Amino acid sequence: MPHSAGNHGHVLSISAADLNSAVDITNDIAGSAGHSHDVTFTAAMLASLEAGNMVNATSTTTLAHNHAISELCT
Repeated sequence: MPHSAGNHGHVLSISAADLNSAVDITNDIAGSAGHSHDVTFTAAMLASLEAGNMVNATSTTTLAHNHAISELCT
Protein backbone atom coordinates (compact mmCIF):
# COMPACT_ATOMS: atom_id res chain seq x y z
CA MET A 1 0.00 0.00 0.00
CA PRO A 2 2.00 2.99 -1.21
CA HIS A 3 1.57 6.16 0.80
CA SER A 4 3.33 9.47 0.47
CA ALA A 5 5.08 10.54 3.65
CA GLY A 6 4.25 14.10 2.54
CA ASN A 7 7.83 15.36 2.53
CA HIS A 8 9.88 15.98 -0.61
CA GLY A 9 9.31 12.65 -2.32
CA HIS A 10 9.51 10.11 0.49
CA VAL A 11 7.24 7.08 0.03
CA LEU A 12 6.21 4.42 2.53
CA SER A 13 5.07 1.02 1.33
CA ILE A 14 3.87 -1.72 3.69
CA SER A 15 3.01 -5.06 2.14
CA ALA A 16 -0.08 -7.03 3.14
CA ALA A 17 2.24 -9.82 4.30
CA ASP A 18 4.02 -7.40 6.65
CA LEU A 19 0.72 -6.63 8.41
CA ASN A 20 0.74 -10.19 9.77
CA SER A 21 4.36 -10.07 10.90
CA ALA A 22 5.23 -11.32 14.38
CA VAL A 23 8.46 -9.31 14.29
CA ASP A 24 9.26 -5.63 13.82
CA ILE A 25 9.55 -4.42 10.22
CA THR A 26 11.83 -1.57 9.09
CA ASN A 27 11.12 0.21 5.81
CA ASP A 28 13.24 2.64 3.83
CA ILE A 29 11.13 5.64 2.72
CA ALA A 30 13.65 7.13 0.26
CA GLY A 31 11.26 7.35 -2.71
CA SER A 32 12.42 10.14 -5.02
CA ALA A 33 13.86 12.28 -2.20
CA GLY A 34 17.49 11.53 -2.99
CA HIS A 35 18.21 10.40 0.58
CA SER A 36 16.97 7.67 2.87
CA HIS A 37 15.18 7.42 6.20
CA ASP A 38 14.14 4.21 7.93
CA VAL A 39 10.82 3.78 9.72
CA THR A 40 10.27 0.86 12.09
CA PHE A 41 6.84 -0.57 12.82
CA THR A 42 6.60 -2.98 15.75
CA ALA A 43 4.56 -6.17 15.42
CA ALA A 44 1.93 -4.52 17.66
CA MET A 45 1.81 -1.46 15.39
CA LEU A 46 1.39 -3.69 12.34
CA ALA A 47 -1.46 -5.58 14.02
CA SER A 48 -3.09 -2.27 14.86
CA LEU A 49 -2.80 -1.17 11.23
CA GLU A 50 -4.36 -4.42 10.08
CA ALA A 51 -7.24 -3.83 12.51
CA GLY A 52 -7.92 -0.49 10.81
CA ASN A 53 -6.29 1.83 13.33
CA MET A 54 -3.96 4.74 12.58
CA VAL A 55 -0.42 4.38 13.89
CA ASN A 56 2.27 7.03 14.25
CA ALA A 57 6.02 6.59 13.92
CA THR A 58 9.08 8.76 13.49
CA SER A 59 11.75 8.10 10.88
CA THR A 60 15.45 8.00 11.52
CA THR A 61 17.30 11.30 11.22
CA THR A 62 19.18 11.95 7.98
CA LEU A 63 20.59 15.30 6.78
CA ALA A 64 19.59 16.86 10.14
CA HIS A 65 15.88 16.05 9.84
CA ASN A 66 13.38 13.28 10.37
CA HIS A 67 9.73 12.71 9.45
CA ALA A 68 6.60 12.12 11.48
CA ILE A 69 4.65 9.30 9.86
CA SER A 70 0.94 8.65 10.32
CA GLU A 71 -0.28 5.53 8.56
CA LEU A 72 -3.76 4.09 8.09
CA CYS A 73 -4.72 1.06 6.03
CA THR A 74 -8.00 1.41 4.19
